[in-house]
Formats: sequence, C-alpha cells, structure tokens
Amino acid sequence: MNEMIYNTESVVNNEKYKPKQQSNPYTLVSEDDGILEKKVKPFDFSGPNMNPMEIAYRLIDTAKFHDSFCITANQCGIDVSLFVAGSGDNFVAFFNPEIILNSDDTSVTQETDLSNMGFLLTVKRPKSISIQYQDYTGEDKIAQFDGLTSRVIQQCVDRVNGIDFKMRVSKFVLDRAKIALNKRIKKFVKHNAYIKR
Repeated sequence: MNEMIYNTESVVNNEKYKPKQQSNPYTLVSEDDGILEKKVKPFDFSGPNMNPMEIAYRLIDTAKFHDSFCITANQCGIDVSLFVAGSGDNFVAFFNPEIILNSDDTSVTQETDLSNMGFLLTVKRPKSISIQYQDYTGEDKIAQFDGLTSRVIQQCVDRVNGIDFKMRVSKFVLDRAKIALNKRIKKFVKHNAYIKR
C-alpha cells in the first residue's frame, strides 16, 4: 500500500503555522446539515481567514477523538475544501483535493463514515488513485494511493464535493441498510432496557 506520512510532531516548531493554542476536537454537524450536500469552497492560501495549520490540527484531533481514519472540514461545519487522513500520530492534511486519475481495476468493500454512523454499505470504487492537492503551506502536491488508503481518500474527496457515500449505492441497497440499522438500534435499546432493570 502506498502511504504518505505526515507526522504532526514534525511541524510543531514551524512558527508561521504553529497553532495559537492547544487544539481541541470540533463538534460534528448532523447528518442532515446542508453543508454536507454541497461542494465546499476552495481554501484560499493567498488570503486565508483561518490558520491552515490550526484547522488541520483540530481536524486531526477530531478524527482521533472519533477513532476515525479521516474527517472532512465540512463534517465539522467548515465550508472549505479540506480533509485529513491517517492514523496514530501520522496524518496528512489535503487542502483543495482533486482526484486526477483512477485505476480501471475496482474493488467492492463495506464503508461507513462519521456523518452516517451505523450505516454499513458495500461500495464499488477504483483500487488506486492519483490525487492533486495542497499541503498546509499551500504547496502543490501529487500522490498516488491504493488499497484501503485509496478508498478512504476517495470517500473524503466525495464528501468535500457534496457526495455522500449513500449516493454510491442503489435505492434497494440503501433501503435494506436502513432496515438493518433500525433492527440493530431496536436490539440495542431492548438490551439496554433489560440491563437497567
């Protein structure tokens, strides 16, 4: 698997981009928030109204808080084209991401995301991609990813373009997933009511 490592500790001494205070997790917007349904605005490095490092740090904190491999800015109510992806202390911040190449080979795997907790949907996606983006300094980058990393990044790029992963499946599949989710919720509620007796 091609992985690009971005260690948050390696940039903490860069005064230009150093956060003004200790970061803390953002609050996620609800799954029906309108910001998730539209393509967000590009991040403007020529005159940013927010510190790119600060927002990246807080997104990383939010992803870690939710034990997630990735999170997009619009999932936190921020109307800019940005997501972070990674694990542990190694995350990459992708500003203004755009997939520029998809492989012909595809794979089918179950997915979920933080804005649709509980939903498990089987989604078909290209196995590998090339992505163009800017890092937290505004420098242009191109990287190639495959496997799980590719899938995670594709879902995030969809999300900043207003595409929910539920849109990647048929109505029939989505309806079945809703029924399965409702059954799990009822079972959970019933089980917890029994424990409280």
